[in-house]
Order: sequence, then C-alpha cells, then structure tokens
Amino acid sequence: MTGVFRRMLDRLRDEVETPPVIAAPVYIVASPFKTASTTVGKALLHLNAGRHEMVFNGQLQQKYGTYFREINKTVPEDVSAKRWIADNQLEVRQTLSGLTRRLARFDIYSDAPFGHTHLHPFARKAIAPQARFIWVNRPIDEWLDSVRRWEIAHPDVYPRHVVWARNPEGRATTLRKRWDRHHKQFERLAADYPQDCLELSVDDLEDYRALAAFCGVAAPAGALRKHNVSRDD
Repeated sequence: MTGVFRRMLDRLRDEVETPPVIAAPVYIVASPFKTASTTVGKALLHLNAGRHEMVFNGQLQQKYGTYFREINKTVPEDVSAKRWIADNQLEVRQTLSGLTRRLARFDIYSDAPFGHTHLHPFARKAIAPQARFIWVNRPIDEWLDSVRRWEIAHPDVYPRHVVWARNPEGRATTLRKRWDRHHKQFERLAADYPQDCLELSVDDLEDYRALAAFCGVAAPAGALRKHNVSRDD
C-alpha cells in the first residue's frame, strides 16, 4: 500500500479486511454538471435499467471530496485503466469503504458524489467493476453559459461565482480546461472498457434509442422526457 493511501486510511478510520464492492451493474452519468444529467438519470429509470437513483448528496461529497482529490492525483496520465485498477483497486476500495456502503443501495448515479467528475473514472470502476459510464457532450459555449447562470444563482454552493463578475474569461478558460481533462479521462476508460462507456450528444437525447441500445432494452416510442429544463440541466 502506498503512503498516500495509508495516510488516507488513517484519517478516515474506515479500513476493513474485506472492503465492500458494488458488484451489480450500475449506471454513472460521468460528464460534468449541466449536461442533462437529471434527464439521463430519469430516462434510465424509465427504461428499467436501474431502480434506485442516487441524486446529489452534499454531506457525502463534503466528507469524501478531499480524498477524491488525493486519489485522483495518484492516476498518471500515461497508464491504462486496466493497469491502474489492477494495481490500486484494493487500496481504493479500502479507502472509500465507508462511501461504498452508502452507495450500495443505488444503481443509477446522476450527480455528486459518484456521478459527474469528482472522482476519477478509474477509481469508480475499481469500486464498481460492472459500472457503465455515460458522457453527454453539450456545445461548449452553451454549457459555459449554463454553468455561469447556475453558479450565480446558487452562491451558497458555488463561492467562486464571484469570478464571473471579476474575470469571466478566466473562469471560462478554467472550465474549458477542466472539461478537456475529464473528457480525456473518460476516453481512456473507454479505450479499455468500450462496452461500458457511451458518449452522446445532447441531440441524442431527443428519443430513447441511444440509451436503450446501450442498456440492451427496447426503446419506447416517442420523445424522451426532459427534466430540469427550466434550470438548464
């Protein structure tokens, strides 16, 4: 066990001899927030791909956010998903065993802490070996505008909203770089697990066909129902 994981375990005091694993198939919306994640989560429920959706849990995000960042730093940019998971899955499972126990009753993760981009997809695959990941591409300028309005409207959640007034171009540049970094992580996961990764555009969510094919079920007729559209999700 590396020193990084040892120190995290000492702080969390969650270590167990046989750490829990999410063994069943689950679905993770892995693209950033404001990429139709609510719509995708509800569509997966409608398709019976899963039965229990985990939405935003700020308490868990706050408790484990620091550990997510430390785990993320252990993933080199030149290592494959399968190689890193083989070398680190036990340590990841031990470190996040407390979180995994809280995640276990869900099978769809559409928001933080296990959805979106807070924890590296390699680490999520280590915890949930049968996890299936969905990335939704939204036009970048449209996404940035949605994020800007969302952060400004929720200043208690996003203290950095003030940067939009002070340095909007700087904030946009930071977010573009973050998008690119996380998208590359998703692509690296997909290179080793293509059957478990689906990349969509927002236009693919006009009906159920793409999601249904990924889930291996028949597509319902008609338009895919949109959720949270009034809040630009």
